[in-house]
Formats: sequence, structure tokens, C-alpha cells
Amino acid sequence: MHELERYRKVRHVAAAVALLALSACGGGGGSSTDAQAQPSSTKATVSGVAAKGLLRHALVTAYLPDAKGQPGQKLAEVVSDSSGHYTLTGLPVGRAILVVASRNTDPASPTTMADEATDQDVPVPTGFELSAATVLGGNGLSDNLLQITPYSTMAVDKARQSVATAGQFDATAVGKANADIRRYVGFDVLGDAPVFDETGHTPGNAAALALASVSTLAKSQSVETCPSLAGLTDAKAITAVKTQCQVDSLRKAGTSDDAVRAKLDEARLATASQEAYVGPLPPAPALQTVALKDVPVGDIDATKALTAYLRSDVPFIVGSTGDTLNTRVQQVQKDLSAAINPLDSANVRLLDAIVHAANLYAQREYGAPTSSTRFDGQGRQIGCTFYTDKTYAIEATVPSQRETQVCRVSYAYKLKTPATPDSPAVYSALQHAIFMEPGDFSDAAGGGFADFKFRTSLLWQDGSFAPNGSFEPDWQHGQRVMLAAGGGTEPFTSTLVATVRGQWVVDASGSDYITRLSITGDLAPAYERVQNVIQAKGIKTMADLVLAPDAKANQLSKLGITGGFSAVAADGSVSSIKLLDGSAIQGWLTLPDFSDAQLLAKSDDLSVHLVLQAATASGSVIRGSLDLSHFTDTALAAGSGLTTSERIAQQLNMPAQMSFSGVLASGGQNVFSGALAVTMEGLSTYDVTQPIENSAVTITLKINATVQVPSRPDLALKDLTLVQKSHAVAISGQLEQGSLWVHADGKQDANGVMKLNLLSDSGVSLAIDSSSATGRFSLMRGGNEVGLLDSHAGQISYADGSYERW
Repeated sequence: MHELERYRKVRHVAAAVALLALSACGGGGGSSTDAQAQPSSTKATVSGVAAKGLLRHALVTAYLPDAKGQPGQKLAEVVSDSSGHYTLTGLPVGRAILVVASRNTDPASPTTMADEATDQDVPVPTGFELSAATVLGGNGLSDNLLQITPYSTMAVDKARQSVATAGQFDATAVGKANADIRRYVGFDVLGDAPVFDETGHTPGNAAALALASVSTLAKSQSVETCPSLAGLTDAKAITAVKTQCQVDSLRKAGTSDDAVRAKLDEARLATASQEAYVGPLPPAPALQTVALKDVPVGDIDATKALTAYLRSDVPFIVGSTGDTLNTRVQQVQKDLSAAINPLDSANVRLLDAIVHAANLYAQREYGAPTSSTRFDGQGRQIGCTFYTDKTYAIEATVPSQRETQVCRVSYAYKLKTPATPDSPAVYSALQHAIFMEPGDFSDAAGGGFADFKFRTSLLWQDGSFAPNGSFEPDWQHGQRVMLAAGGGTEPFTSTLVATVRGQWVVDASGSDYITRLSITGDLAPAYERVQNVIQAKGIKTMADLVLAPDAKANQLSKLGITGGFSAVAADGSVSSIKLLDGSAIQGWLTLPDFSDAQLLAKSDDLSVHLVLQAATASGSVIRGSLDLSHFTDTALAAGSGLTTSERIAQQLNMPAQMSFSGVLASGGQNVFSGALAVTMEGLSTYDVTQPIENSAVTITLKINATVQVPSRPDLALKDLTLVQKSHAVAISGQLEQGSLWVHADGKQDANGVMKLNLLSDSGVSLAIDSSSATGRFSLMRGGNEVGLLDSHAGQISYADGSYERW
């Protein structure tokens, strides 16, 4: 029952569903519908790179633009460093800001520009300028990133053109123009900083390659297209002026000139080849309309509705502590494990041994041997011997003298004393010991019933292996260590006593078959391995249930289980379960000889169906059905150091298919209502000595369920599917709440990089890439950029100039 636990990393996937940064809070935020209001008292910082190649020691100045986008009041001014980086502080939040990079006139620190086409640093001509515009939010150093490049200059010019005759150069105009240039270039050219090698001449990422493409294009400038070249003879001056003319040409052409777009695309490909560039290519430029797009009010309203929905539910969806979706799913996993705790594989084996003992007793006078065993090549699975009385001293070789019986289930062996020339090696076997005494009895021609008292214990028992490979416990004289016997010091004095009534029928051939077993009382607990030490799994199992074996022709094909039983942990806490009609184990008991080796070969046919009502020690209540099946032996298990029985126990703890359908309630509310299923593909190739996430096993978790959300409508998970293979996780599915829904589809790779696409019921989409350096992502509807999520700044800016912060 550890499959769900393997999805502990998936909480980070769910966080992306909630727009990443919105998980930082559950409310708050603000908006501004008047971008030209008086400057806020909150001050912000903007930083980035000034580059067409890198502008070293350039003068970078921030202005409040006038109504038409020209520089107005100077706000701050710095000189970029030798890598083109700049930082401006003390700027107003919520205002359109114009940032201009120009030639520094200080002769002690002249401005130069790295040219990627010639691998030289060239002087910046007089009058050379690059510009960018933005609306600032937040107040931290990493809040606002703005790269000042030829592309940002194109956006500024297009914003100015859009308000040349009407309107103002405000947040709305700037937002539309910046969205336009992002669509044109195909990535966040304003936020993604260019990365070059240490010389500043070789591009290292898509943003740098896009700038180097401008240098490649500038080489085609001539006196005809760039009159300022006339009379120049200095190579560096010529390169600088060509670049200046090319930047001006791009600015004038804008994003709607297809001829310029085509040339820039050719330069993009040529530059990548010339530079032997191996990183991700920037997309081909995409032609835009001449006029900036107006975003319909309905698109903006739909986007704000999605934001409001996520704002209210994000803490529940992605929170890791308190009452959250994550903690509720974890509780489902814990409570399911607790609910079936009394059905541990060792307990199931103990119950099967009791069924076997009762069946043997029914046949004690009809050919059953004095001692019978079910062996595998490594040791005894179940071994039973008849005795003449309750002293268990004399084996009953005569059928009519068979009054009592001792059965043992062997799980593991450890060498205690090596063999000598005079004596065999002594081993200790981990066993369930079962001492059976008769009670009331009735036998008729067609069948009958018999009552028995079973004393059970869990212990290490000394013994030795016979020449035929079978383990022979020396229970009368060998040493033993009692792990659980309810206070008894010997297995035949165990106070863990259960009364069993067996009923049987006699078929036409005269063979007896047990048809019903009722068990009431205390049974020995299962065992568990903790830090490589084997110990009892709790104190005892309290039983009040009915087993209905389907046994014919010496084959046990199905074991029905109804009634209730409880597991008492070492700390005294109790988890109880009641199995209703229809609960059964079948498929793996169809063999007449029931050896471990045969069981390993057939365990893939095992299926367990439980119709249950359960209460855990934590107070949770579970109602529903649980199905487990396809218990596949894993690769290299034989060489893992596990015994055959331990390999079987491992299989029973790792079904390839598991499903639960029902309700889990806690504290008077339904924590989970619906169905979940886990499948594991590729277990036959799984190396059990390695973590499963390092294997080729594919684990799929699918949920269709409803959970309560505090103070909100119920949250429905529709076909929410998580697929994990190696260290990668894919997610798909839909979250529904009231009339709203959000569909998610994405993947987190082995390096933890998440790419996720979201789509709301109103058609708003968002593509998130956690590897983005800027953390900026466009909200789209009907082909329009409706808003921009800046996860670093903690802000969503809308196309109407309003924004929300948290």
C-alpha cells in the first residue's frame, strides 16, 4: 500500500496548476484602473541588460514619459557595467516608465558595444539610443526585469505610433505594444536576459542569438540604405554606424513589415550556423497587425474570473500543511493502509493455515497423513502434525486417535549454529505456530460441524533441514524466541486464543469439504521488518469473522471473508475493519500442493476484493470497495537475499493494480468521495534492490472524486491522471468547482522542470515553464494576450492596464 506515497513529488506539479506564485497566499492583491494616477509611495526596482551587443558603460536613464511617449521627468540614472547590466531603484509602482540606454559622454568610461558579427567591441555613435517601456510592480530587486534591446525599442515606437493622434502613452498602450513584440519574436524578449560567453561576442541562449541576428543583418547595410556611412574608413566606426542604421530600420519597419520579418528570419538561421550555436533557437518572427490589438472587455473579465478562482482555492489545492487537497489525499493513503492493516499478507497466510488445519481434521480418518507439509525448495510453507492429546507429546499415527493438531507457517530462516561432522546445522525459522484442540463435534452422513480452540503465536523456532530440503522444527526441545503470544511463554500456552467452528459436507465420493469457518477471539499478529529487524506487527489481531472456502477436488480456489476484525498496535491503538458480503481472496489458492515456488509462479493470478466498512485508529471512517490484483514477482528478486516467502510477502505489498471506490470521512465530513486507481506497468523488470523511481516501472494514478473545500463549493477531480516513470511525472485532467473548470496538461521532467498548459471553461489559456528565467507567462484568450503573470514580481497585469498583486 505504498503506491500513493510514491506521488509525494506530485504536490509540486499541482502547485503549477495554481499559477505557481499564487500559492504564496490565499488573498490580497490590488488593482489599478488608472495607470496615470499620481505615483505610488511604494518604490520599485527595475534591472536588466542593455544590449544590441552588450552596451558596456552605457548611460541608462528612467523617465516618466509624456502623453505621447517622449522622455519627461527624469527619475533615475546609472551607468551599465562591463556586461551591460544595470539596476535602477526608487521608481514609482503602477506607472508607465520609459528607460533609455544611450552613449555615455564621460571620456574616462566611454561606451562600447560588443558586435557579434565581427567579434569586436566598437564605439557607440553619437545619437545611438535603445529604449524600453514597462509598468513596474513590487519593490524587490528581482521584481521587474527589463531588457533594453532593438526589440524593446520597436515596442516603444509602436506604442508611440498608436497614441500619435489620440490616446496616451499609458500602461494600456505599453502593455499592448509589449505583447505585440513578444508575439513577433516568439518569446519574452523583454524579460529573458541575453547570455553571452565571457567575451560578450558568442550567444549562449535564444535571447542572445536574437540580438546577434541583428548584427548579421546589419552587415548588409550600405551607403544607399545608411547615408551616415559616407566617408567612413575606420572598420569599427563602420560596424557601429551600420548597427545604428539597422536598429533604426527595425524600429521604423515595426512588426508588420513582412519583408523585414523575412530578412530577420534569414539572419536568425545564418547566425546560428555561423556561431555554431547549439542552444534552443528563437522562433521565426511572426508578422503582426499594423494597429495594436484591442482586447475585448469580455476576455479580460474571463481572465480575472480565472484569477479570482485560483486565488480563492490555491491554498487548498497546493498547500502542504493544514487542511489541503494534498494532506487529504495523503490521509486517504494512510487510512486505506490502516484499514487493511489486519489483512496483512502474513495474517492472510495464518488464516489460510487455519483453514488448512480444519480441512485436514475433517479428513483425519479418511486418508489424511499423520504429518502433512507443503514444501518449497527452501523450507516449509505449512506443516501440520496430529497428536493424541492436549500434551502434544505423542504423534497420532492411528486415525482414530487423532485428537489435537499442531500447524506451523514458516516465513524466513536464519542460520544459528553451523553444521558439524556429528550434527546438522541449526536454523531459526520465523513461524506462526498454531495449536488446535477439539470442542463440540457432530458428524452425520452428509456432513457436520466441529468446534476447535486455536492458540496462535509468532516466534523464532529452532530446527534443521532434512536431506530432502524440508525444514523440521524441533518445537519440543529446540530453543525458541516468542515475538507475540499474548503473555504465554510457550506456543501451547499462548493466551491468544480463538474459537473456530468448521462446517463440512460429504460429497458423493465420500470426500469431506469444509464449507464454512467462523473465527472468534484473538490471533497472533503479523510480522514486519523495521530497520532490518523482524518484529511482531502489533500485539494481536482480534477476529470475529467467517471464512467460506470454495474447496473441491483438493483445490482451494476461493476464500470468502465476511465479518469483522481489528489489529491492535504496540501502542494499543486499534484499527478495525468489517468485510461485507462479496469480500474474497481468489486465484492464488488453486493449487493442490500449495508450495512457495508454485505460488510465486501463480501469484499474478491473485485478486483480492474487499467490500469494507472500517474505522482507523485516527478516527477516520471508510466505506467502499478495495480491489488488489496482479501481484507480479519482480526481476532479480531471487538474488535479493529475500526468502521465497519474503518475496511473496513483497509481492502482496505491491499489487500491479489497485483501486478504491467509496467514501472516506473524518471529523464529520467527507474527505474523499469517489474512486482512485493505481496501476504499475513493468514490474516484471523491476530490480527490487533499487528505488522504484530509478526503474522503468510506469506508475499511473487516476482520480475521479469530490472533496470538500472550506467555505467553497465542492471541488471535483475529473480524470485527474498522474503518470510517473523514472523521475518524470506527467499530469492531465480537470478540476471543477461549481460552474467553473480548469483543464491541466503538462509534464515535469527528471530535472524537475515543469511545463504545463492550463485552459479554463471560458477559454483562457496559460502556458507555464518553470525553467523560465523571468517567470513571466502570457494569459491568452481568442488569440489575444489578455494578461501577463509575473511570478517573480507577484503580479498579474491585464490588457486594460489594471493589475493584481499578492
